[in-house]
Amino acid sequence: MCKLLLDKQDYIEELRNENYDIGLTSIYDSCGIGLFHVLGIKSTAMYSATHLSDPVIWTFGLPMSPSYLSDWLNWQGVGEKMNFLHRLNNIIFMTKLAFKLEYLNKGEQQVFEDRYPNFPNDQRVKAFITHSGLNSYIEAAHAGVPLVTIPLFTDQSYNANAAIFAGMAILLRKNNITKKSIAYALEEVLHNSKYLQNAKEISKLLANSPMKPQEIFVKHVELAARFPNISSYLQLASTELGMWTYFCMDKAWNEISLEALVKIVDNFPKRLKACIDANGVHFE
Repeated sequence: MCKLLLDKQDYIEELRNENYDIGLTSIYDSCGIGLFHVLGIKSTAMYSATHLSDPVIWTFGLPMSPSYLSDWLNWQGVGEKMNFLHRLNNIIFMTKLAFKLEYLNKGEQQVFEDRYPNFPNDQRVKAFITHSGLNSYIEAAHAGVPLVTIPLFTDQSYNANAAIFAGMAILLRKNNITKKSIAYALEEVLHNSKYLQNAKEISKLLANSPMKPQEIFVKHVELAARFPNISSYLQLASTELGMWTYFCMDKAWNEISLEALVKIVDNFPKRLKACIDANGVHFE
């Protein structure tokens, strides 16, 4: 697809004539970066529809803390103190469930939009059954709606566990969806007040956040567009470091080796004396 796009010279020329100040592309596909280079766009920015995965964090030289933050592909221990195996996995592997409105016919779509125009931010919505996509989670958090989470793949288990840790969700595993399990999950969320209380608390916290996500996004994009060379000032030295140096393993190895050497040297006279005494050697 990328090659097909770049081969359409008439379309490329049309885009080039627009003289864009900045190009934005998804972090999951490098084609956009190549396209911006061909178009001569000096400022570029990448965005992610999910949490940043460890490979992306590593590529950009951003801080990694595998001792207490897990990659979204390795979601165990979200918000909790991870055990040895969870931390080991971090080192090693460095739809809304309802439906998509476009698949509905026009009449059904109109009925849903008329009935729930601000879904899920509607007082009639008491709980939200969701696959725990990031957008669904964020919308529910802003609306203060408790969740029944049924994560399917990718970052959804991470999001679900984050919501559970926040106390605003209950987990329903995809391989255990029965009439009984669904009824239990809904009963728990609807009749245990802690889920609604925690969801409302999260909603208030987000509403009173000093900086709004949209404001942060727009201002940073405008800054990058205004200063095309900004990356040269913000480039982190960590992008050039290998894992050995990045995690200070070389220093740790040096400290361990030095400590071991000191102990060996310190114990050598004692061991030598013990060996001499054991063999009955005496010096006159």
